Amino acid sequence: HTLVPLHPLPGPAHRRQAEVRPPPPNSQRKGSRCDRCPCEDHAQLWRAQKQPTQAVCSRRRLHTPVRSPRLESTAALKRAFMKQAESAHRRACLRVIGGRPHVAYEATYVLAGIPPLALLADERARLYGRRREDAKDEERLATLSKCQEAWDRSKKARWTHRLIPNIRVWIERRHGELNYHLTQLLTGHGFFKHHSRRYDHNQSAQCPVGPSSIENAEHVFYHCPRFSEERERLHSLLYEVMTPENTTRLMLAIIISVVDDNNSMFQNNRNDYACDKCEKKLRQKSKLIRHQQIVHDGRKDYACDKCEKKFGHKQHLLTHQTTVHEGRKDYACDECERKFGEKSKLKRHQKTVHDGRKDYACDKCEKKFGHKQHLLTHQKTVHEGRKDYACDECERKFGLKNDMIRHQKTIHEGRKDYSCDKCEKTFGHKSTLLLHQNTVHDGRKDYACDECERKFGEKSKLIRHQKTVHDGRKDYACDKCEKKFEHKQHLLSHQKTVHEGRKDYACDKCEKKFGLKSNLLAHQKTIHEGRKDYACDECERKFGLKNDMIRHQKTIHEGRKDYTCEGCEKKFGEKSKLIKHQKTVHDGRKDYACELR
Repeated sequence: HTLVPLHPLPGPAHRRQAEVRPPPPNSQRKGSRCDRCPCEDHAQLWRAQKQPTQAVCSRRRLHTPVRSPRLESTAALKRAFMKQAESAHRRACLRVIGGRPHVAYEATYVLAGIPPLALLADERARLYGRRREDAKDEERLATLSKCQEAWDRSKKARWTHRLIPNIRVWIERRHGELNYHLTQLLTGHGFFKHHSRRYDHNQSAQCPVGPSSIENAEHVFYHCPRFSEERERLHSLLYEVMTPENTTRLMLAIIISVVDDNNSMFQNNRNDYACDKCEKKLRQKSKLIRHQQIVHDGRKDYACDKCEKKFGHKQHLLTHQTTVHEGRKDYACDECERKFGEKSKLKRHQKTVHDGRKDYACDKCEKKFGHKQHLLTHQKTVHEGRKDYACDECERKFGLKNDMIRHQKTIHEGRKDYSCDKCEKTFGHKSTLLLHQNTVHDGRKDYACDECERKFGEKSKLIRHQKTVHDGRKDYACDKCEKKFEHKQHLLSHQKTVHEGRKDYACDKCEKKFGLKSNLLAHQKTIHEGRKDYACDECERKFGLKNDMIRHQKTIHEGRKDYTCEGCEKKFGEKSKLIKHQKTVHDGRKDYACELR
């Protein structure tokens, strides 16, 4: 605080020191409400309050400049007057908070946001001789640290300490003055029966509605049935149940939002400050400057001291520290068990998940989204086809940064950080692990085809089944031959094995090589291990491959012949037999010659 006296002090320092005298024991000043005025400065405080030229909008700004110079100089020069000076200092703080005289000393200073006079005098003594610009801030932090230690050790004003455990957060709030009624809540001193009983022992301290409860500040504001409707309305506005532990946090959050809105409305009712680099308009010039620094210049002035992450806004840094490093999730959904570290994420979760709201619609297609960021990402990647994130180890590009990072971890680094707790299988993506657990271990098949009775564990497989089986679509055509495929993976496998002739999978028990890994595994199971895991339910025949069993059932038991020759009317149950018939009969090919001739 800047120490500026209300009136100039006459004479040099040694003369002012000599003029300080204790007041007569029965002296009174006209115009003062107090019967006993402990010092001359108390009357000066009262006269300053009565001056019409002083601003009346803030009692804190009225009393704080007045109380510092002469009271602190008195404390520094004459320790004998400390008690009297502290009494006047405390009365000034009581006027700031609108409190009663019997409010505890500790609570008075904390609520007023002013350290005790003795600590202020020590701070002034430490500042003497220091000329650095940041010395004042450093010494004030040291003073607040001592205040916090005394506040935590004190056995008095425990109700106020429960509401305001952190002095610095309360003192550094941006706005919000106390009044008579709010001080009653924060101190517990007021028209509560439990407090009034101190002065009238015949009066009962019980609540008139609930005789089993004591009527104190906590009961009236948080539990009393008389005000249940007001509490419910307040909780609905806050999206949170108010408790003594979160009261001041909610108060400060509300004050900050109200101050921002009021300042914007007071200074400018229109968005007159436009950014020359984008189309955004803002109400305040200071916000325009901050927008340009953070968004366009990329400035991030707030760094986390526990990790290397930096932020453009201080509030974002504080949120990061509380949610990431401290792991706090103070906002719980009342419809499910999920908790969130930020109130905005809780609201978004309730709107999108429980209310099913999708307020952001794409203007180029009919798709809707619950989050604006998802809409912007959809427009960039789908409609604009943008892929701004390229892998520095291969030529692949991605539309989302997260997809690129995940690609680098799983493909190039080979990381599989998600392991199944029911088997030894590991996965590179958490979503793949959850899908594996649901479909393999839980046996869930939640996606049913509405045209046949088949069910699937994945929605993508259901869509692919409907496209290929019921719609007969083959959207993937080979550019080297006329063959088409239902799945992209089948096209890629075809190009590698047929046109490029690649056989990358070799059997370790024989010299045979395969173009597909699935063919290698099938070869090892059926040839080397001799396994036949698929049995026909109509006869005793067993097969090593599932496709062979299905083909057997269709051709033998059902008598189906789905492949017809175009050169004659002959039909076949297997496609391979049709091709062999066309080659030998119609084309007259004889590709196999006897080596003994």
